[in-house]
Amino acid sequence: SGATISKNYDLNDLPGPPSKPQVTDVTKNSVTLSWQPGTPGILPASAYIIEAFSQSVSNSWQTVANHVKTTLYTVRGLRPNTIYLFMVRAINPQGLSDPSAMSDPVRTQDISPPAQGVDHRQVQKELGDVLVRLHAPVVLTPTTVQVTWTVDRQPQFIQGYRVMYRQTSGLQATTTWQNLDAKIPTERSAVLVNLKKGVTYEIKVRPYFNEFQGMDSESKTVRTTEEAPSAPPQSVTVLTVGSHNSTSISVSWDPPPPDHQNGIIQEYKIWCLGNETRFHINKTVDAAIRSVIIGGLFPGIQYRVEVAASTSAGVGVKSEPQPIII
Repeated sequence: SGATISKNYDLNDLPGPPSKPQVTDVTKNSVTLSWQPGTPGILPASAYIIEAFSQSVSNSWQTVANHVKTTLYTVRGLRPNTIYLFMVRAINPQGLSDPSAMSDPVRTQDISPPAQGVDHRQVQKELGDVLVRLHAPVVLTPTTVQVTWTVDRQPQFIQGYRVMYRQTSGLQATTTWQNLDAKIPTERSAVLVNLKKGVTYEIKVRPYFNEFQGMDSESKTVRTTEEAPSAPPQSVTVLTVGSHNSTSISVSWDPPPPDHQNGIIQEYKIWCLGNETRFHINKTVDAAIRSVIIGGLFPGIQYRVEVAASTSAGVGVKSEPQPIII
């Protein structure tokens, strides 16, 4: 008699779903995806299947790649200027995994018009219709700011966006704009680097195509975070004052170099350090002040005089100690 062998079908035999596919490259008819394998079933995944969905192509998910052996794959044969969603399933000898999470929507690139045959008036008109909306810039570090924007409608004539910025506070406030070009038409963000600390910047964004430029977004201002000054006050001078039995000294200085102020200087601190703490005398003065008389020093004691500037972020580097004996 023939014995029947039944196999209990178990979900754990199947591989787990791969991770959400990430888009790594886009052309007018291809999208490159990458993903991570899910948990293996009894046997690891031997291949993957990629499915795609686009409202303008079909009302159902279509398999666009079979027997994919790698976790990086370029799906070809797509329509230009069309939005697609992708998901990936793993295959092992027991069957198919559940689908991965859906990719973010991705639009294939438009067929770019031949540069020679471009009607300049058309380009200028289209660019003039682009409305760029700038979001509030975000300070990432004391010297970097992230700029993001949205565009009301993506015209066919656009090569990228010019992020324009200029310093509007501090000694080096300027009227000239610096530019950073985001050269990908679909890009909507850029990071400004090498900014000054504790300074206000005005920022705006302008679309462009070749030499043609569209309208600027509204400008927004952002203030980079302050740090304590990274250099001491300059030209620190210490002199005794008055008659020979005077117990006062005069201390004068100049501000730290502008590039090291790292913000708005709020005050200066002056330390007169004796060889024991009971002889120490400290003083704090307003940022506008450049010299101060300090009295009540003890004769015959060697003092070391140091000066530092402070911003809201803290006290900066102290000047080299200047020795003086009354």
